[in-house]
Order: sequence, then C-alpha cells, then structure tokens
Amino acid sequence: MPREIKNLKEFVLRVKSDEAKSVRIKKNKKNGSTKFKVRCKKYLYTFRVDEEVLAKKVEGSIPPGKQVERFA
Repeated sequence: MPREIKNLKEFVLRVKSDEAKSVRIKKNKKNGSTKFKVRCKKYLYTFRVDEEVLAKKVEGSIPPGKQVERFA
C-alpha cells in the first residue's frame, strides 16, 4: 500500500533507514513536479516536490548505496 509523506524531514529519514530498498524518481514534464518513491518493507512511501531546486536537494540527500531508478 502506498503512503504519502508531506514532511521533508520524515521522508529523508525513511530514505536513510535500513529498511529502504530502492528509490524511484519520476519527473513530470507537464507541470514540473517531481515524485520520489521509496520502497520499504511494508509500504511504498511517496513524496512530491513542485520546486526543481528542492527536488535536487532531496535527490542529493539519497545515500550512495541505495538503488536509484530515474524516469522522465
């Protein structure tokens, strides 16, 4: 079941946790928003960002060991 996270700090904690398996990044060309999806053991957590600058900061906070998939 997917769960949406609205808090940036909570999302970063989920990404850095040991139970996070992979991260998917999907950029929407139409409205310029970016969705981050983190697959954990129980849930798929999603976080939506409308600003490109903030999206780059969130993308930079992903640990190097995590599997990252990018979709355009």
